[in-house]
Amino acid sequence: MLTAEALAGGIKGSRDLTPKVDVFVQAGYQRNTFSGINRRVGGDAGAGLKLIQRPKLEFRTEAALGYASESRTNATTLSYATARGGLKLVWKFSKTADFIEEASFTEDLSHTRNWIFRNMASVSASLTSILSLKLSYGLVYANEPVPGFRKTDTVTSAAVVAKF
Repeated sequence: MLTAEALAGGIKGSRDLTPKVDVFVQAGYQRNTFSGINRRVGGDAGAGLKLIQRPKLEFRTEAALGYASESRTNATTLSYATARGGLKLVWKFSKTADFIEEASFTEDLSHTRNWIFRNMASVSASLTSILSLKLSYGLVYANEPVPGFRKTDTVTSAAVVAKF
């Protein structure tokens, strides 16, 4: 029985300004018709602060401004400027495996009640020097979901990840 089907992808580039501060740009695509989203495309640029940098533990925060465009299953389209804040924890519990917890809050700057909270927990294990297997569980809370859909959505996924 099919309960849900979604597609998501993204790309991010970053550059260290100091050992603790970096800047980044990123773009993403999402399709999740079971949440009412035919297509969501967005991107943002911002800065991050590395609060903890140890060999086995990293913790950072970031803030960004961007833009998003959504095509919804109810034939509506939204386009808006965004502000996003995020946290990321990385625990490297072996030479080839890690646990990552990421949380972010994205706000529609033109309609502040339209915000989304995302949380993703994942475990990754290296397959090769470039490829890893990633198992994850995510929660997405949309304060103003597409009419007829729930505010909370959960996703369990498995992926092969390439890092260059």
